[in-house]
Amino acid sequence: MTGSADQDARERLRARVREVLGALLGDDPGDVVEKRMFGGVALMVRGDLLLSAGGDGRLLVRVADERSEELQRRPGVEIGTKGGRTMGPRWLEVAADVVADDEELRFWVGEALAGQARRAGGAR
Repeated sequence: MTGSADQDARERLRARVREVLGALLGDDPGDVVEKRMFGGVALMVRGDLLLSAGGDGRLLVRVADERSEELQRRPGVEIGTKGGRTMGPRWLEVAADVVADDEELRFWVGEALAGQARRAGGAR
């Protein structure tokens, strides 16, 4: 993709992720903060980095440790990498063609929120 196409893909994915977060959280939008990092736009919920919309339309998702192995077996998913190094099994990169599907995007945003709840010791 060209630089402009990357920006467009990132912006579309970011907007869709925000919409899904809003639907799932039902909270004050102030709970979601965006920061540029990982070559995309990272989304933090209640101060916890959960997701990043990549320039190429891929979604980087922070998942619960105990879910990572199972989630890696889903189509279009691999352990996230940045700068040629793996980010570890709790950071999964989901292919653009997978998260282009609204149900798949909702699933992955839900996994990020569920992982956050598990890390905080609660259930979502």
